[in-house]
Amino acid sequence: MSMSNVKVSTRLSLGFGAILLIMLALTAIGIWRMQVISDVMVTMTQQDNLRLQETMRWRENREKNWIRTRAMLLNASPQFNAILEPEIAATSAAISESQKKIESLLRIEEDIRLFKGLDSHRAAYRNLRTALMQQSANGDHVADRVESELKPLDDAYDQALGQFADYQLKVYTETRETALAQVRQSQIMLASVAGITLLLGIWGAWALGRSITRPLHQAVGIADEIAHGNLTQSFTISGRDETATLLT
Repeated sequence: MSMSNVKVSTRLSLGFGAILLIMLALTAIGIWRMQVISDVMVTMTQQDNLRLQETMRWRENREKNWIRTRAMLLNASPQFNAILEPEIAATSAAISESQKKIESLLRIEEDIRLFKGLDSHRAAYRNLRTALMQQSANGDHVADRVESELKPLDDAYDQALGQFADYQLKVYTETRETALAQVRQSQIMLASVAGITLLLGIWGAWALGRSITRPLHQAVGIADEIAHGNLTQSFTISGRDETATLLT
């Protein structure tokens, strides 16, 4: 359908309507991409970051408790043990709290597998530690067992905790990279849509302007010829818009 068959007012309305629709689409795409990025950032800040923080806190508290436990079992002084035992219990409770928080945030199969292994190592270490502390309280000499039995369990516990911490750091880094990739992808997408919108706008403005000015130039030319006394010229009228009506 020729544009000259459409009223000028309708053409202008359609042109502005198209611009508004493109702007609406651009806004919708922007909102959608921002929501995707927001979801990734929530995962990174509220889950991965918290899980990593609690793992680091767990690792720090494990180290503290090992130093206290070793000193307590090797020293075997009731006065000294009376000071260390409550501290060991408090730190163990803090570790259990971190463990519960981490468990509630697990979302990857590898996370769950590493966590179960870590839990097993901690349970084995704690069971022997409790037994040795009880024997020491009863007056038994447990120094040899601390080095031969408890220390290897603590080493295995620490290694499992280190592996879990390394994996949490890896997950956090990957999530951060995903967020950055989403940002870059959104920038490219929005820039592409904006570029296409600009090209369509330029073409639309040119086509709309041409459809209006070309018949107006024709009308001006005809009026000029008539003003110079040329009443014999012939011209063709096409379309049903306001310019066509003027020339009829």
